[in-house]
Amino acid sequence: MIEQRIIHNRNRVEIQKICPIISQNELNITNTNSILGISIATPASTGNKISAIFDFLNRRGLTVINLMIGDSLYKYTAMIKYRCNENEAKNLALEHSKNLTQHYISYMNDFEKSFRLNFLFSSVIEKEEYFHIYYENIWNLFETNMSFRESILNFSEYYLSRVLDVESALDNNFKQCAYKYLIEELAIFAILNQKGFNILIYPGVIQTIYDIITMKHPYLSKLFKDYIFVSLRLTRN
Repeated sequence: MIEQRIIHNRNRVEIQKICPIISQNELNITNTNSILGISIATPASTGNKISAIFDFLNRRGLTVINLMIGDSLYKYTAMIKYRCNENEAKNLALEHSKNLTQHYISYMNDFEKSFRLNFLFSSVIEKEEYFHIYYENIWNLFETNMSFRESILNFSEYYLSRVLDVESALDNNFKQCAYKYLIEELAIFAILNQKGFNILIYPGVIQTIYDIITMKHPYLSKLFKDYIFVSLRLTRN
């Protein structure tokens, strides 16, 4: 049953937007410069949708797909969604990440593919020497730079609208979770960029990421030098 569903996958994947703007012909995605960002517990992270994304990237020449799984980041979503404390949220994040990773391993074991998956976990990247430096500097920018702060606030509205009802989205504690989520994520992207992973591929549009990587600020320009965000669109045939 699973094999038949994958073979007759009706999901179609295409590039929706590239930021900064370049033509698709200029976009050079390789095994060593790209990551596919995975948001835990989202529709595009499992089943036919992720299978279609894998196949799309493989057709573009990738024989290694680097998956960045936001396991440590998901704790903020869990705290908001399940109204739990941070320790409980960390355990939920670990469980969800483990299940998702096993899903991908089982998928690769069940189907002979011409590519392999390389897992990059946010919890591991956060142990890098420069993570806390980047995090603190970006947080300071949030506190002092109005343009950057406005981008973070816009993201928090988008992020919370996906998780909460309107009334709960006004809760200041939940807003703090949204701020921390994005600032941690930006610090992780910055570290990956320094390692040569300068192309982020993601199923969907996050306008805030576009805004920040192109923002005219010396520190951000340094962190996200030559950085490219590729947004994918999934449709049904």
